Amino acid sequence: MIAHFGRCYTDPHPRQGLPPLADDPGLYFDNSAVLNPAVHRMALELFGPERILYGTDNPILYMRGRRRWQGRKYINHTSADLHFNTDREPPEVEAAYTLYMYEALRAIKSACDAVGVGPDGIEAIFGGNAQRLIGLANRAD
Repeated sequence: MIAHFGRCYTDPHPRQGLPPLADDPGLYFDNSAVLNPAVHRMALELFGPERILYGTDNPILYMRGRRRWQGRKYINHTSADLHFNTDREPPEVEAAYTLYMYEALRAIKSACDAVGVGPDGIEAIFGGNAQRLIGLANRAD
């Protein structure tokens, strides 16, 4: 299991790091804390929904904010008083922040729509793959 798509948060990272992993069917990926729809799209194109598991990285994704990307760098904006929050946005922008979790879900939805992942693939990402991997799928209770 490779967490955070291998810490691929910006467009250049998955282009470089994920293709060499695509042909190994024993590798699975969680999408924890990946808010970039382009990264989700690349992962879906390389691995399909069958090798991706939904993850939250909570409590981090309970923060309100947004993430920006510039090349290989990403910036987390939040309204919270945290040590990394040095690039504050105007109060009216921060007041409109939603949870990072919602930003991540929006990124997944956007990528699934762009690649044409249907209900079965979405169900696999959000639970079916995990159930299958730990042996709960198709088990009689």
